[in-house]
Amino acid sequence: MRYFFFISNLSSIFIFLPDCVYPNTLGNNLKFVRFSTKMGLSSNSQRCITQDKEGFIWIGTGDGLNRFDGYEFKVYRKNPNDPTSLRSNIIDCLFVDSKGNLWVGTYGGGLSRYNKDKDNFESFIADVNDPYSLASSGIKTIAEDKNHRLWIGTFNGLYVLNSRNNYTCFRLPADKQPDSKTIAYNEITAP
Repeated sequence: MRYFFFISNLSSIFIFLPDCVYPNTLGNNLKFVRFSTKMGLSSNSQRCITQDKEGFIWIGTGDGLNRFDGYEFKVYRKNPNDPTSLRSNIIDCLFVDSKGNLWVGTYGGGLSRYNKDKDNFESFIADVNDPYSLASSGIKTIAEDKNHRLWIGTFNGLYVLNSRNNYTCFRLPADKQPDSKTIAYNEITAP
């Protein structure tokens, strides 16, 4: 009986495989829509994209963060008079963690976490004088490990954010050559 179940499932995979491998076999059911600033997107230059657990599509651009609900865009930008806004309009990376938090990495504005209850952002500003904070405001990439720690790649090192909202930094000192105990380069651009 188990053998039949395995063969049955295996054959259904092969039946559906050609549709995945050869999109032309899908017929004319595909439709592409090009969104632009005329439709509410903040910029025609998109830098990153992700989808949160509620189904919203988040698009980072060089002129703000866009949330798309399937019908319209809501744009989030830096507001110098609002400490709960983004700290930069240049969005370099987006990441949704295992708890459903949206993290926004910016160029020049550090790291922000979206607060969906208040529809605003908590920012983690670079502070070179605090050894437990980010020392770089250019966030290039964000990833999460199996222990739910965030790894943040920046222009100036690799950081690990722990549950107490403080950081461990891995950075190659200017006067040192890379070895087995250091990272090879301070600019981290991919997870």
